[in-house]
Amino acid sequence: MDVRLLKQFKLPGRVRVDGTLEMFNVVNHANYGNYTTIVTNPAYGQPSQVNNVVFNPRTVQLGFRVAF
Repeated sequence: MDVRLLKQFKLPGRVRVDGTLEMFNVVNHANYGNYTTIVTNPAYGQPSQVNNVVFNPRTVQLGFRVAF
């Protein structure tokens, strides 16, 4: 489950600031990518690590944008 929060702040004139907070894998669910399917491998049937962003633990990022 991913969550994104946005908030816009208007400053004097035509200037505005947009703030962003994004959370990925909010509930910190274990995401296993692949399982070892080679019968001769000692780790047969066990989940193997995948270095893809989709399988990362909980992550938070902040951002902002200024428009004028």
